[in-house]
Amino acid sequence: YLASRIFEVVCEAMTPDGKEDLFRRATSQSRDTVDSEMADRIFNSVDERFAAAATTTQEKVKVLSLVSDLGMTLQETIRCVPSAILHYLNLARRFNKGGVDFDGTFKRERFNEKKNDRFVEFLSRSNVLLTLLWGDTLATLSDGTKTSIASVARKFSFTRIHRMYLRDLEMSKEMDLKLSRGSTTRILKVLARRKTERMTCVDEYAVDAYAGWRQITAVVEEMREMHGLIGDGDERALKRWIRISRSHLEGEYLSEICESSNVAQHCSRFSLSDKIRKCFASPCDHDHDGHCTNCHQV
Repeated sequence: YLASRIFEVVCEAMTPDGKEDLFRRATSQSRDTVDSEMADRIFNSVDERFAAAATTTQEKVKVLSLVSDLGMTLQETIRCVPSAILHYLNLARRFNKGGVDFDGTFKRERFNEKKNDRFVEFLSRSNVLLTLLWGDTLATLSDGTKTSIASVARKFSFTRIHRMYLRDLEMSKEMDLKLSRGSTTRILKVLARRKTERMTCVDEYAVDAYAGWRQITAVVEEMREMHGLIGDGDERALKRWIRISRSHLEGEYLSEICESSNVAQHCSRFSLSDKIRKCFASPCDHDHDGHCTNCHQV
């Protein structure tokens, strides 16, 4: 009863002329029972109050929190409250679920070069990111400056990388250099590997091929168990070659490639060029008259 009474007071403060309709709309399971003209009047009032709210994020979010959980999609809410933007609507939904704390002053995190360098140093380790041997990403900074960042392949999700980062800070007793979750996520989005139509780098190929190897192994097992197309001996032999091919691509092949190799598969200019998109092709100045027994076997 107390919670219901509190919500009635909030509705009255928001829309003095339509408090009953706003309360019924917020507590009803169906939006179809609310008169459309009254609903428009209510949301017009909310929109005016949102636009007139102070410039602080806290007050804007609290206004929107009253209409953010009425069972409407974000598109419908934006249509009803045109002044709202997606960022504030997401904060309002989190605020209703207790996910946003406004006890303190809401401030943006200032750029801290030491904290930023510490996180980049953590990302530079090979157990977190693989730096691709081919391609780069062009990023535009807030001041308009453009910079080229080497393309990378993430080994883990954003959440897992953030947890690893916190654990690394705890072990090294450098928690004073911790970046916020939002800052680390923005950096990871800049560094995220782009999708490509073709496998253009051996590192990227090795990362993306993990799922393929698992699928091939599952097909081999299905051929024996469900269809009886192969016997136990054939299954073991096929799985062995799958393991050999994976080991070769992750180890020997990666260590043998170079720009001047006379083996086509090991020449970085030849094997990492895109044969379809000519702007990404690099012509070689030497012949490829050698061959690799392991590559042919794989």
